[in-house]
Amino acid sequence: MEQFRIQDALSKQALKLSSFNFKYFKGTGAGQSFKDWENDKLLADLMDKLNVFSSLSLMELQQNGRYKNYGKFPLPEKTDFQLPKDLPPNGIQWGSFRITGEKRLIGFVVSELAEGGDCRFLKNTFFVVFLDKNHNFWKSSKKHT
Repeated sequence: MEQFRIQDALSKQALKLSSFNFKYFKGTGAGQSFKDWENDKLLADLMDKLNVFSSLSLMELQQNGRYKNYGKFPLPEKTDFQLPKDLPPNGIQWGSFRITGEKRLIGFVVSELAEGGDCRFLKNTFFVVFLDKNHNFWKSSKKHT
């Protein structure tokens, strides 16, 4: 059987692209489940956006306004969400992707300052934690109203 080899140019390109990991996904609490989004006819929008987001790096997505890096988890008065007990309060940077309207994909990236282990291969990995259809992860006053 012939061994599969990724061409050098393809592998270099792939390391720059954003990827999404659902290991820490929470479909309960203030967020919603995939089933909830399917019932609200939002799941197809999410998948279409993930397809688009996966064609760029996190830096490019941040530069063009599709990804917002919040840094730390929001203070209780700014959010309806709670920091999951299986995630550390430090070493990760919380952020969101705008899906449509107020709909957001909430999660984190591993900080370059994280201790222990080699994190360079996680540079463009976004760990999805919550689906937020009402923009309640990081509440802000409405602009231009």
